[in-house]
Amino acid sequence: MARLPINRGSSANDGTGDTLRSAAGKINDNFSELYTAFGTSADSLGSPITFDSDGIVFTDSEGHTTKLTFQNPDASGQTLTLENKSGVIPTIVNEGGHHGRVIDLRDSAGVSATAAKVYFGNAFDSFGDLPNALVYHGMFAFLHDSERAVVAHGNTGTDWVKLLDDGTLSSGTYSINANKSTIQNLNLLTPRINSTILDSADNEILGLETVGTPKNYVQLTAKDSSPTIAAVGDDPNIDLILKAKGTGTVSLDGGLDYSIRTVDNNGTALTDLKEKVLVLNPSSSAINFTINEGSKNGETKTFIGYAGPVNGYVQLDFQGTKGLEHRRASSPPNCFVRLYKGMALDCIWNDSTDAWFTTYTGDSVTGLVTFP
Repeated sequence: MARLPINRGSSANDGTGDTLRSAAGKINDNFSELYTAFGTSADSLGSPITFDSDGIVFTDSEGHTTKLTFQNPDASGQTLTLENKSGVIPTIVNEGGHHGRVIDLRDSAGVSATAAKVYFGNAFDSFGDLPNALVYHGMFAFLHDSERAVVAHGNTGTDWVKLLDDGTLSSGTYSINANKSTIQNLNLLTPRINSTILDSADNEILGLETVGTPKNYVQLTAKDSSPTIAAVGDDPNIDLILKAKGTGTVSLDGGLDYSIRTVDNNGTALTDLKEKVLVLNPSSSAINFTINEGSKNGETKTFIGYAGPVNGYVQLDFQGTKGLEHRRASSPPNCFVRLYKGMALDCIWNDSTDAWFTTYTGDSVTGLVTFP
């Protein structure tokens, strides 16, 4: 109800004001209103809500009290607004430790409690808009201009640490100290490794070095039968080099298989074929095969005479300045060798003499080779 004022009249004892009974009724009604609002009934002020000099005191049925106070304002016109919602107002408590005061959003004590979600927009336009990292140590924020997440570390006022994401790792230099932790199922797409790969004991097991601007590289392919190490890249012909150090050697712990190709016509020079072992099995009366100069110093070829439709042999015609270095055929160019069925001839190219050398050093032997 509205407050009931007592009419005192225009002047003392002029008889125009409320009677004593009417005035007493208004007093009782006004106090009943107050008792009802702040007490337990219109007749009792045993209220759970009371006022003291600096706040509002809430008292439960067992006498426990909670006081709502306000700090002394340092400016006028301060307004505290509560949203039009039902819920619980969280409180800040002082628990000591590194940060001291905390807001605990659990609905109850113990491990069975449920913590509330927090929805907030912690976005800042740029790095310069972030608050002091010393004051807000541990705070997470989002930078709108760079689209990066940061966290305050608190060594200095501007010590905001960038959090890693796919954009952060796309460029720049970052140090990630995982303390030798095991990271499983890590999918690396085009990783960049500076120089060395270490094993679990920090021993170097693979070194990487780039000379110039390479267009070619080594490709490792896992297969069910035979894993493959291959040279790939932009160039059409790429060497694959295994290099030992000092007087060391390259050891193969297992058998060595050469690529073999059967050649049944003489349309292509044998030295233009990539296979190391060439089986010569002509399908026509053309039994002559051309051997041009080698492509690299130390290149080796093995020629096998499988069959010949004429006279039982095939003929290798060595081209070039010297052709074939042999004590029976060292000076004439365009010399030839005849291989009979089932016989083989190994040849090694020597850049310094521009000639092929053969492992066969004897004279003409029927059934093996014939020099002109």
